[in-house]
Amino acid sequence: MKLDQEGSDRDALHQWVRLLLRFMGSKSRRGAPTDELRDKKALAKVQRHLALLLGYADQAFNIPPYKLRTSTVFHAFISHVADVLDRNPPMGSCILHQTLMVLQVCASPQRYANDCQAPNFTLRLLEPQVRHHWLNTLIIILYKVAVIVFESEITHETLLVVCERDNSQLTG
Repeated sequence: MKLDQEGSDRDALHQWVRLLLRFMGSKSRRGAPTDELRDKKALAKVQRHLALLLGYADQAFNIPPYKLRTSTVFHAFISHVADVLDRNPPMGSCILHQTLMVLQVCASPQRYANDCQAPNFTLRLLEPQVRHHWLNTLIIILYKVAVIVFESEITHETLLVVCERDNSQLTG
């Protein structure tokens, strides 16, 4: 499947990602019997599908950051992922690593997905509305999501450096 479509396919792809995130953001009804194993399998399938749509596989992106920023899937993801993190913290912790990777990579000026140079991250590469969603998502991660300590500490530092650098460029 191509990451970016045209016309009605683009709208359908945006709606598909929005519905996946809406599914992930909804909590199960209290008191309703649930099949936990079936739910975990469905969740894993949804997560895997979403990662593939974003171009994320084997713990890395297989598309360059500039293509990610222009993809329909990215725009749908960044527009709705904050709701998942905010409304369903258990689900948010499941997609936290993937979300942090998206936030980090989309602010990278690297030309290629496997570019090894130390990039000069900046939020200026993002459109104003996308930048707003990016910052909203980061705020929810920092102040609401119970962060599981793994590699995310390093990623949090990177994200904060991006914000600090952009702020100093705007004021200086």
